[in-house]
Amino acid sequence: MRPDDVLARLQEAAVLGSVGSGTPAGVIGAACDCLVAGVDTPTLRILAGISPTPGGESDELRRWLGDALAELSLTFFPEGSRAGEDEAVRIMARRLLDRTITARALTSWAYGFITRDGTPLAAGLIDLEYAYEIVEAVVHDGQPYPDDAAAGVDADVFNRGAAADRRHSGKRLSHRRHLNDRRRRLRCSRRLRPAVLLAASGPWDSSGGLGVCRGLWQVSMVRWTMSTRGRRASTTRRWRRWAS
Repeated sequence: MRPDDVLARLQEAAVLGSVGSGTPAGVIGAACDCLVAGVDTPTLRILAGISPTPGGESDELRRWLGDALAELSLTFFPEGSRAGEDEAVRIMARRLLDRTITARALTSWAYGFITRDGTPLAAGLIDLEYAYEIVEAVVHDGQPYPDDAAAGVDADVFNRGAAADRRHSGKRLSHRRHLNDRRRRLRCSRRLRPAVLLAASGPWDSSGGLGVCRGLWQVSMVRWTMSTRGRRASTTRRWRRWAS
């Protein structure tokens, strides 16, 4: 193990622990890996020596984690901090782009650990978790549904993940891949909208499913408006080039 790799793992474990999706044992294990790789500081030794027995390790971890990260020039994020949530979203987005987690795993994670009250960086992922639920609910009810509907949502999740990850935010998809993703999303959005309206025509469930349907329909309308504006802007640019 290289020192850079184990330090990155320790940073990720600490960040995910600050939002509740990581475990104290994960942080302690990452600290032990640092010592094995030759990274050594006084507080890191204390951190690696904390007993991973469930129940009492959290208090010890809170006491020593900040100092250990500071000694290693890593960043400490307090529990529930907005900066920690932003960094956690970026970490999970990188895992998605590296294909170590699925698109649905990312949206479920954002829905469960960031929630609507968290960072706006995860808002789009939470919206797409609702989209997955709509797809599953309609299929479960036996209604006809396109086979590529889930694939269209997957493509949207990957685009959101690329935008959230700062390493990939400046990179654009290739022209052909961009067109294929756009066509697939357009096909799915055209088929998804009637299904959402059908589900919203009556009581879907007692847990607020109707509000989810309405929210997803509003998201679809916003996407349609944005695509219309984009076509208009493209037409304007072509006319300007022709006039010049």
